[in-house]
Amino acid sequence: MFILFKIYYFLLYVIIKIFVRVKVILKDFNSSIYSPVIYVLPECSNIDLLILRMQCLKNCLPDPLLRIYVDSVTFASYIFLYDRDFRYENIFHSLKLNKFFRKYFKLYNTNNSILDIKLVLVLVVFGRSTNNENKRVDRFYFWNVFFNKIKRFISILWYGRDCFLYFFRFFSSHYICVKYFNDKKIIQKITRVIRIYFFRQYIVVNGPDIFNYKKLLNKLLFSENIRKILIDIVNIKNISMNEAKKKVISFIKEIYSNFSYGFIRLFDKILFIFFNYYYRSLYVNNIFEVYNLINNGHRIIYIPCHRSHVDYLLISYVIYNYGLVPPHIIAGNNLNFWPIGIIFRNLGAFFIRRTFKNKFYSVVFSEYFFELFVNGFTIEYFIEGGRSRTGKLLSPKTGILSILVKMILKNFCKSVTIVPIYLGYEYIPDVECYIQELDKIIEKKYSFFNIIKRIFQINDFGSCYVNFGRSIPLSTLLFNKILNNCSVNRISELIKSKSCFVNNLGSFISDISFLIMVRINNAVSVNAINLCSNILISSQKYSINRYNFLMQLSCYLKLLRNVPYSLEMTISNFSPVQMLQYVLSMKRYNVLYNTLNGVFFLPNVNLKLMRYYSNNVQHLFILPSFIANIICMYPLGVQKYRLNRYIIFLYPLFKRELFIKYEFNELLCVISNFIFSLEKQKLLICNDDILYPVILRFNMLKLLSVSSQEKLRNYSLVLFVLKVYFKENLSFLEYIMKIFIKKLLCLFNYDSKFSWIDTTIFSGFLVVLKYEGYIIGNEIIIDKVNLALFVLKKLIDYNMWKNIKFIVYFLVVENFNNKIYLSKEIFF
Repeated sequence: MFILFKIYYFLLYVIIKIFVRVKVILKDFNSSIYSPVIYVLPECSNIDLLILRMQCLKNCLPDPLLRIYVDSVTFASYIFLYDRDFRYENIFHSLKLNKFFRKYFKLYNTNNSILDIKLVLVLVVFGRSTNNENKRVDRFYFWNVFFNKIKRFISILWYGRDCFLYFFRFFSSHYICVKYFNDKKIIQKITRVIRIYFFRQYIVVNGPDIFNYKKLLNKLLFSENIRKILIDIVNIKNISMNEAKKKVISFIKEIYSNFSYGFIRLFDKILFIFFNYYYRSLYVNNIFEVYNLINNGHRIIYIPCHRSHVDYLLISYVIYNYGLVPPHIIAGNNLNFWPIGIIFRNLGAFFIRRTFKNKFYSVVFSEYFFELFVNGFTIEYFIEGGRSRTGKLLSPKTGILSILVKMILKNFCKSVTIVPIYLGYEYIPDVECYIQELDKIIEKKYSFFNIIKRIFQINDFGSCYVNFGRSIPLSTLLFNKILNNCSVNRISELIKSKSCFVNNLGSFISDISFLIMVRINNAVSVNAINLCSNILISSQKYSINRYNFLMQLSCYLKLLRNVPYSLEMTISNFSPVQMLQYVLSMKRYNVLYNTLNGVFFLPNVNLKLMRYYSNNVQHLFILPSFIANIICMYPLGVQKYRLNRYIIFLYPLFKRELFIKYEFNELLCVISNFIFSLEKQKLLICNDDILYPVILRFNMLKLLSVSSQEKLRNYSLVLFVLKVYFKENLSFLEYIMKIFIKKLLCLFNYDSKFSWIDTTIFSGFLVVLKYEGYIIGNEIIIDKVNLALFVLKKLIDYNMWKNIKFIVYFLVVENFNNKIYLSKEIFF
């Protein structure tokens, strides 16, 4: 009999080895590796036990088939929570949970300092699916317990390459005995708690039931809000109720997501090949915070930055392969074309229009979004609205966020949490298209064949970084800051009465959207490409010798490590020499190296390409760059309090534009830390609170100051335009700036002296000016503009200052063909 069992388990081992590929999710388990461990599995399954053993041996974890000896008492190393197979219980010395605690409590009664044993909860899942899919499978197997073994065996053959092993929770037996020894019902309570943890993990793994289209359609059509709009459509358009229903159904079909685990499993294999072929490596950081949130019952809203069309696929691929449910994605209807639209719908995307001008459409979308929200689906959307063409984060669009806040108020939901995600790429296939769009001020239309053609032209995308930022408890902030923890009845009364607190929602949503962008930036990934591109673009004539290049790289890395921007930020482990070699190996950037004189240089063709990647980390270096710029402008010494005054005055402008996290009360401390770091690197000297540049390293300081100098030039260009047209309304200003941008492109597109001109500066900077009070309504506050220009004049090179004034004067005169006469005192 024993030989038959050995043959049986050997065959199981061979089948698992051939057909099963396991993805191990180690969570909260590192601290228990060196303690005696008992693994708790939910169901009696020898297949699960063998998979667990193979992965434990592979990951250097305790073997589940070894026994544990505590004071001459033997314990098995695994427990089945639901042990139905009583006949074979003693083959591997399996132990039930209640038996284990009785034994351990007896030992504790005799010896209070017995060895601690950790209970580790383990779950093995084949082919994740929802309850709807499980029901279809159960009907096929006739709901018969006899077929459970066959069902498990077939699931190995069918879903073997989609197997997940979760180590998701551990308990200390000694701690339970110390705290609850006198509780007679503690064993039943612990068993119940472990059942709850397993149940929650099933929800984390599989998610809620997928919507059936017909049931969803009936549910939406019978909802109160849609019944109202049906009546409105009938009355306004003078059509029958059936025609109105067809109109609403067409909206639902346009939006609806056809989420399918079967399609996700299939596409996971395709994406695995794609990412392994095109990317050198994929780094994921801080994802385990999401596990804790979902386990604690939070409803997750993923909000990533938007850089490329790869974003949708990458986030779903990462989340699925880390054992979580892929989110439903809000995508623009520009992607709803064959066959991309069908693929994205099956992966969980639902398409929306760019603008909600049709009020009936907006109500249908809100109702569909509400159904997803209430049923517990995770949702992903891009708060920037579109892809960033410059590498910087765009100003947030608050439409979806406002809908979300209203739903929280409507349902009094206290568990909605936003998870910001930073996506860092070393190469983006869309960048060349972005450059063309910025040059021509038009957006290129995409088709399936254009995307396929673009992908096949490139074979090396470098590395990719997916950093999950610090979560934002949206519901908690809403109820604490706006509603002051009112009761449910009180909130409903306030909403119905439309009292003043509803007006505060606008400012609350604006603050939350800014916080989201800050948290995304906090999780930035610093790699060789964005650091080296920052140096090359800042260097004179885009060329620098090898020694200076390495010294500047070393300076940047020390600044980042000595004054860390955030805990969520990741920095490449490469040394400066390795970074240089890595950039040269990425042949797509055409960074050339002259071996005769040891000089790196960048062709003008790739200037805008590299600027895109340097903009990814602009917010990290803007403060030290401002410090370096002020010191370079005052080579004979500048007082520290004067430097602080300049930075504090200008800080609100670039804080809002670059989404920097530092508050005003911590700004002086951060400035001091950067000054100390620069002083430690011997780039400056501080004597009696007067800062002097070190002459021998003046070039390094000058190179560091370039990014802030360019930023100040762009600010002065916009402020000069505001000064000239301060009597005009805001819409006219926007029109004028569009004309200026087109003319700037024509005049200076190929002039390296004016490469600092940011053609997108006005669109983002306008929001900042409104927030900081430079523009109130349609009126420009000319006194604030003049004061800002007065400060900027002291921090910008004099010759460049004259050039900026001349550019504005020339464009103004040319624009009006000398039909108006402007005072030259404005400019000169």
